Amino acid sequence: MLLITILVIASIMPTPSQGMELNAESVRHAQSDEHDPWRLGNQALYDLCRKYPKHVDDAEIIAKVWLIGRTYAASLERGKGDAVGADVSNDRFYTDHVTRVLRASVLDSMLTALQKPGNVENPATIDLVLRAHSYVVRLFFELTGKKKRSLASKYLHFHLPHLFFIYDSRAMGAIRRLKLPRQLIQSPPDADREYATFLGAALGARKHLAATFGESLTPRQLDRLLLATFASMYPGAPVHSTNTIE
Repeated sequence: MLLITILVIASIMPTPSQGMELNAESVRHAQSDEHDPWRLGNQALYDLCRKYPKHVDDAEIIAKVWLIGRTYAASLERGKGDAVGADVSNDRFYTDHVTRVLRASVLDSMLTALQKPGNVENPATIDLVLRAHSYVVRLFFELTGKKKRSLASKYLHFHLPHLFFIYDSRAMGAIRRLKLPRQLIQSPPDADREYATFLGAALGARKHLAATFGESLTPRQLDRLLLATFASMYPGAPVHSTNTIE
């Protein structure tokens, strides 16, 4: 099934072009909210998670998981299969199962630990970031039987936007094409390997851009730069934030 999926994606993607050249202008463009047509929608999600950061109230849990997933075309219920029962409706999936799993989780304590002052480049913070991400991937796997590493990164990003880099296959493809120096990081044994690889590449890219152009990009700004890079690699391919390829 995985091979078939890869072949289908490869068959519909345009042939990659040389891609854009990184320069001061492209970095400044990534830093500017003015050019981002998705900024208001994303801000609504940041505000939602800032106002309701916990996973105690069912309505708050549903709102966050539902809206972030749907906004990024990565809805949790998509392809849920038999993990919670094939006969479970989408409504009951959220009201009966998503709420139960997240309420019973220790996600709030993990997010609280990450709210302490710290830099994402700090080894201790990297360890906590990777543990939190792999934990959410496991929670989502319990609900769907699928590794939702992309949705997990986005869900966590909206809770702690300065710590969690946004992962999907477009961002990973772009960062590989740029061939920037990676930061070597120590991963905990239970880390999601794909996201850990991406995190090391993202941290290395950010450090390189800061040294080269004197500008340190936030995770959101780096995401803009990677999406613009992907767009230049695959002209005509869907690249905005609401078209997600896990």
